[in-house]
Amino acid sequence: MSESAAAELQSLDLALARAGQNVSHNLNGQRLGRKGRETRERIVRAAIKVLHDEGEEQFTLSAVARRAGLGMSALYNYFTDLSELMVAVLEPVMDSAQETYLSILGTYWPYDEV
Repeated sequence: MSESAAAELQSLDLALARAGQNVSHNLNGQRLGRKGRETRERIVRAAIKVLHDEGEEQFTLSAVARRAGLGMSALYNYFTDLSELMVAVLEPVMDSAQETYLSILGTYWPYDEV
């Protein structure tokens, strides 16, 4: 794995962890403990993998549940529908992209290269 790919993956891992901190309860109103947070993160990671492996299977809740190794009922404890899951997927990706973009802007650009 290249150095930039490893840094991108580490940045995405950090963004996923931060995104999970904002969620305190599942859809049944139960407070999320360590196991619940890990399950939710596993669902989001599985959704990212399904999207990344485009062409193998369509992006559906059942495809994500299969990839996460969960039943549909477990998935519905955390997300009401596909659009809510997509927002959860995009949040850490956008955070990761924003951090990468800002780090590039913060580097010195020599005048002869601008």
